[in-house]
Amino acid sequence: MRIIIIAGCLLLTLYTYAQTCTIPNDTISRQSQIDSFNINYPGCTKVAGNLVITRAITNLDSLYRIRQITGTLSVINTQLKNFLGLYNLDTVYGFRCINNSVLKNLYGLESLTYAGALYIENNVALEEIHSISSTDFTDFFLYECPKILVILGFNTPILLSNIVIENNDGIIAIDGFHTVEELTENYKIALCSSLSTLSTGSKLKVVHGSLHITALRKLVVFPSFENLIHVKKHLTIQGLTTLTQWKSFNNLQSTFDLRINYVRALEFYPDFPKLTLVKGDLDFGDNFKIRYMEGFNALDSVQGSLRIFSSDSLISVNGFKNLRFIGSQFVLTNLRSLKEINGFGQLNYVENGVHFSNLWLVTDLNAFSKLRCTNSLTIHINKNLKNISFVYNLDISKLKELSIGGNDSLSYCNYEPICKYLDQNMGKYDIRLNNSGCNSAEEILEACRTVGADDLPEKDLTIYPNPTNNHFYIESDAELGSDDVEIWTMTGSKVPFSRVGDAIYPHALDSGILIVKIKISGQTLVKKIIYLP
Repeated sequence: MRIIIIAGCLLLTLYTYAQTCTIPNDTISRQSQIDSFNINYPGCTKVAGNLVITRAITNLDSLYRIRQITGTLSVINTQLKNFLGLYNLDTVYGFRCINNSVLKNLYGLESLTYAGALYIENNVALEEIHSISSTDFTDFFLYECPKILVILGFNTPILLSNIVIENNDGIIAIDGFHTVEELTENYKIALCSSLSTLSTGSKLKVVHGSLHITALRKLVVFPSFENLIHVKKHLTIQGLTTLTQWKSFNNLQSTFDLRINYVRALEFYPDFPKLTLVKGDLDFGDNFKIRYMEGFNALDSVQGSLRIFSSDSLISVNGFKNLRFIGSQFVLTNLRSLKEINGFGQLNYVENGVHFSNLWLVTDLNAFSKLRCTNSLTIHINKNLKNISFVYNLDISKLKELSIGGNDSLSYCNYEPICKYLDQNMGKYDIRLNNSGCNSAEEILEACRTVGADDLPEKDLTIYPNPTNNHFYIESDAELGSDDVEIWTMTGSKVPFSRVGDAIYPHALDSGILIVKIKISGQTLVKKIIYLP
């Protein structure tokens, strides 16, 4: 009989110890409810559903038996300074800590092994969150906690949904989240104005959402993302105004958008040596110390727009050597120190427009000689531009709009595709404020109407030798005076020459094709000659 009584007491004790309780309305809003918790819920170790603790709660001492909450624990707008009293809490399926004005730390949560989604916001006195740095979780959100100085650890999960650390002005260092290999949603570190040390993401391989590292004004060294292969949405690096060291993304193969803007102390872009596809837009702008663009040579396609803009230090663009396709716009603008464009040698197709403007030192656009198709071409305010011969290869049937204006040195525009576009009125055009010869559609059409000598019988006009390395002769049935002959370069510069008898000696220094214009029988005939001095 005695054994039976003892066994019964033991079973009663175990039942009591493991008892599940349900809180009315899921809410505790008075300190008296905390203090009487063990009376009202004797033996309760597991709270079913959500638990909200709010209002004038100053301590959680009487909640020491709770081990599990099957929903979300929300601590909102309380007078708590810590979480002492929850030192046996092992598992919750969500943790929200919001607007607790005197909360200094998370002491009391050291036994928490799983927390679901962590959401910590607007706790203005909160100084540290180390108590949960070894806890497993699915999401990490930290907003507006200005007194937190460092974030260390949080290295337990391999798969997460989100990491978002935003608008925490006090944080000076983040060294954590090193075991995460995959994020099903977003990774964002932004608007942390004191953050100078960032070490994170070293094993990250895939971000199914977006990766944003933005508005970190004191960050000098960019973190390593050496294992990152894919970012399915946006990759944004922006507002890192003191960043000088960046050796990341060497294995990135694709992303949706990629934007690198306002990185004003950086002198070199990273190479992105394996990036082959950008499914959205690719933007570079307001990066004031970068002089050379050498990378992106594996890139094949940008399915949105490619824009390089507002970078007065940029001298040359030698990258993008295998880029073939741009699905929206291609824009080079406000690059007033740019002299050389040697990249883009394979660019063939731009869906929605090519725009070159405010490239003050660029003299030619020969790098784009393989460009075949675009529906709009704009060439504006390029002060030293003399050569637009790349238009020779354009499929003019695809062009719907042509704008050439404000190019002070551009005097030769009567290339066959432009002539055909204007003559047949194939689309909109705006041509003005260029040098004489290319100052209006009428000027271009007048130059286009000259008769090509190749269309005349050979006996009427012959130029020989061709090629020549010194001089040439014009053989014609008509007598020609010195004023009847003009020589021009392909870029529209007039070439002086001298005559010795019937021989004509061009005073051109460079090899290339010269255009010889000959007035004969009331017509201006055009002949090309290969000149190899």
